[in-house]
Amino acid sequence: MKQIISWILLLTVFAGLSGCNQAPAYEPYEFFYTRSEYNYGAADGVIASEIRTDISYQSISFLLGAYLDGPLDEKLTSPFPPNTHIVSAYAQDGTMCIVLSDSLAQFTGTRLILACACLAKTVMSMENISVVEIRCETQLLDGKKSILIDENTVILTDISTPTEPTSETE
Repeated sequence: MKQIISWILLLTVFAGLSGCNQAPAYEPYEFFYTRSEYNYGAADGVIASEIRTDISYQSISFLLGAYLDGPLDEKLTSPFPPNTHIVSAYAQDGTMCIVLSDSLAQFTGTRLILACACLAKTVMSMENISVVEIRCETQLLDGKKSILIDENTVILTDISTPTEPTSETE
């Protein structure tokens, strides 16, 4: 009888330990990209998001690498040049520092800021981050060492309205 109870206990222990090797949990992450067709005059008319539930958290660099792989939704496009990848990423005191490959340095002006805004919104939505610093490995970004974006320094919602003639301007 003792032998049967011992076997039952042993099987129970092994059954309990088998749950320790389960696949990691998949949390929803909100990734921001540009729309394939811009919709000026609407909230977030140029930037839209998709919820990704197919990625497990391994590290911030891994998540950002998955982000740079581009959207699954055909109505969205990656704002980054091809072959852009994460060199490093780390958080310190509410600031996420992201170093990207030099391919991003080919963008200037609006294209650069739009790409950085999408990345910043993505990071701010998944981490306890209030400032995002984006740099390239060796190149400058539009003549600057880095682009700093926080919740207050970038317009993340398109609040413009289309201009229509009014009776005063006709």
